[in-house]
Amino acid sequence: MTRAVEPDLAIATLEAGFRSRGEPARIRKLGRESMSGSSSFTTERLRAELDDGRHIDIFFKDLDPSSQLAEAKLIRAPGLEPSRREYWMYTEILNHVEHGTPELYAALWDETDGHLWLFLEYVGPRRLSRLGDFTLWVDATRWAARFHSATRDTPHGSSPLLGRFDGARYEESGERLEQNMGRFSTEDRPTLRIALDALGDAVEQVSSLPRCLVHGEFFGKNVVIRPSGPGGTIAVVDWETAAFGPGGVDLVSICAGRWTPDQREVMWRAYHDEYRRSAAACPDWPVFRDELESIALCQAILWLAYWSRGDQVHIDRWMRELRAVLGGSS
Repeated sequence: MTRAVEPDLAIATLEAGFRSRGEPARIRKLGRESMSGSSSFTTERLRAELDDGRHIDIFFKDLDPSSQLAEAKLIRAPGLEPSRREYWMYTEILNHVEHGTPELYAALWDETDGHLWLFLEYVGPRRLSRLGDFTLWVDATRWAARFHSATRDTPHGSSPLLGRFDGARYEESGERLEQNMGRFSTEDRPTLRIALDALGDAVEQVSSLPRCLVHGEFFGKNVVIRPSGPGGTIAVVDWETAAFGPGGVDLVSICAGRWTPDQREVMWRAYHDEYRRSAAACPDWPVFRDELESIALCQAILWLAYWSRGDQVHIDRWMRELRAVLGGSS
C-alpha cells in the first residue's frame, strides 16, 4: 500500500479475512496513517470503519522487498525468503498458538502484482526497548518460555522456510569472524581469540540441545507492550527471522545489553521456572545455566561476524556483550 494504493483490493482482502473468521462485516471506510519506527518493511496503521458501527485498528505490513526501507536494503539479504517466512509464520503457525502474538486479520500473497500483504491486529506503539520497567523485561522471558514449550514438538521444524540455529551456522560465523579479524581493533582481538578458542566446545554442547520454534531476533525492539485488555501484556512482532533452534537463543537475546549480572540472572531464572511449569522436561538450574552460557557465546560470535562487514556501533555493542559472556576473563 505504499505504491499507487488500491483501496478496493485492500478492503476486499480484509473483508474476506473477516468472513473466514466468522465475522461477515463490511468495511464502510478505511483510513490510513503512515508509521515510523520500522526497521525493515514499510508499515501503516489502518482504521477500518465497519457497517455495524465498529472501528478496528489494523497494522499493515508490506512484505514486498522492493518496499523495504532504504536502511534495511543495505544490511538485509535480497530476495523473498524473509517475506515468505513471516507470511508463513502468521498464516500457518502463529494463528494456532495462543500466546498473544498479533492476531492475523487477513493476508494476500500475489508475487505477480507485488501484493505481499499482512493485515494484523494493531497492538500499540509501546516497544519494550524504549521502556525501563524491568518487570516487563522479565515478563518477556516468561512469554518466551511458554512459547518455546508450546512449540517444542512442532511438526514444522523441518520446514525449509525456517532458519536454523545449529552447529553449522555457528561454525560458519566463527570462520567469518576469523577472516574479518583485521577489521577489529587491536584492543578487541585478544577477546575475540579467547572466544573463538572456546567456540568448538560451545557448539558441541549447543548442537545437543532440544529444538523449538524461536523468534531469532527476540530483542526489546520486537516486543510490544499492549494496553490493558485481553490478549496478555506481551505481543511479539516481526517474525521474518523465525527459526528452529534451542529456546535459549531467544532468552540470551532478550537478556543482552544493559543488564547487570544480577538482573540477567533474574531473567534467566524466570524463564527456567516458567518453562518447568509449562513443560515436562527441563534440566536442573546448574545444567540449564551452563547451556545458556554456551548459547550466549555462540550468539555473540554470530552477531559480531554479521556486523564485521562494517558497523562500528553494533560491533562495540556486541564486543561489550562478548566480554560479559566471557565473565571478564579477557
